[in-house]
Amino acid sequence: MQATPDDALYADLSWPALIAAPAVWDQRSDCSSVVIAVIDSGIGLGHSEFAGRLWTNSGEIPDNGIDDDGNGFADDVHGWDFIEDDATPDDRYGHGTHVAGLIGAAGNNGDGVTGICWNARIMVLKVFDAAGLTTTDRVVRALDYAVENGASVINLSLGGTGGANGDLTYGALERARSSDVLVIAAAGNEGRDNDIEPFFPASYDLDNIIAVASSSSADGISSFSNYGAVSVDMAAPGESVLSTFPFLNGKTDFEAFDSIQDWRHVSASWRVEEVDAVDKRLCGLSDPSGAGSRYTANSDSMAFRQYDPEGEGPVRVSFLAKIDTEPLHDRFEVLWGTGSSAPQNLLTYATGPRFQTVGWIQYSFLIEESGPIQLGFRLKSNSSVEAEGVTVSALSLSRQNDVSAYKRMSGTSMATPLVAGAAALLRSADPSCPYLDIKNALLAGGRPAPAFAGKSGTGRILDLPGAAANGGTCLFP
Repeated sequence: MQATPDDALYADLSWPALIAAPAVWDQRSDCSSVVIAVIDSGIGLGHSEFAGRLWTNSGEIPDNGIDDDGNGFADDVHGWDFIEDDATPDDRYGHGTHVAGLIGAAGNNGDGVTGICWNARIMVLKVFDAAGLTTTDRVVRALDYAVENGASVINLSLGGTGGANGDLTYGALERARSSDVLVIAAAGNEGRDNDIEPFFPASYDLDNIIAVASSSSADGISSFSNYGAVSVDMAAPGESVLSTFPFLNGKTDFEAFDSIQDWRHVSASWRVEEVDAVDKRLCGLSDPSGAGSRYTANSDSMAFRQYDPEGEGPVRVSFLAKIDTEPLHDRFEVLWGTGSSAPQNLLTYATGPRFQTVGWIQYSFLIEESGPIQLGFRLKSNSSVEAEGVTVSALSLSRQNDVSAYKRMSGTSMATPLVAGAAALLRSADPSCPYLDIKNALLAGGRPAPAFAGKSGTGRILDLPGAAANGGTCLFP
């Protein structure tokens, strides 16, 4: 027998078949006997897929402002927000909700999607702000919180370069190891060899970490995925994965650019470029796609326009940009404001070598306003080098509401929670089963994939029945 859930969007999910999940769901689909910590941007707490599926701190009385269980956090019923330092880890970025849905979106309830675990206990630990930024301190505190409050599986769909064995994050993960906690970490999305340039925390030398690459629907290595014969353990599907999302209630009426007259304070150097009948772009001073034109030295020019969310904010701003500016001197800024004057509040800026690129960079921001806002793009140059400027495309402004939405995303961030969910499903059969047995079952039970031979330690892709069959007596007895 093979159990498949009746969720309305189940037919749109490719990953269950790719990891042969239905063959195991017939035996077990409930992970609620273990706690899974998702250290990310939070979760859309109002999303219907997580109702009754969040970890609950039984030692805490909700909303009384008292740290009832003495763990150092007052009212931490479902986890903690390490950004605002409060007990409401609501997702203002979207990434964490997507990740959590792959682990534990409600399964077989006739609605939406399903996670690997049809029922789960997810501990929500928010370390990323609305712009997708975090700090080492927040991640370390979240790791310690997860361990001290009973998580047995931790999902880390995050990372970067610059770490080292023995640093602060390593210490927190070592403490997790001492508490028998298994950590699943993303290998990264730079398309490079982590054996040469490590990506942390996936590359830490700790045996309680499983480093996960992304595979395609044809069992190939995703073009964006990092790899490593030594530093990456296995792969899981990570391309165009449909999962839960906390907002984006439709796009606005100017996701494309109609004309330059729609923008204010526009110099002659700003223009709208029509690519085809539907795709238009706002070009800042010139086009960095290779046209050869250059912006003027000693210039300061802005284009901005108004958007009114009609009382249903906050507003999510997303766009793509190509940027070519003089390193460390010239500056591209994204600003917002209220009223009718030019916006003054800085969302982000770009300058320096990493922003000299012919490729598109994705930007996404949350503006905590429900009334009319002004959104502006500004380019400032100094007196020396004249570069190619900036092009903005695919702009959308959307009202953010507590809606139960869904979205496709790609990345090792999506592959990682599939392995974390599989680990939780296996461990739920016997929560006392040691982390190393769970890890070995997942690695040994993977499906061999020629594309990953020499690209990961196992050369295998997640296979749920294979993992269950390789767990020994402590798994699926």
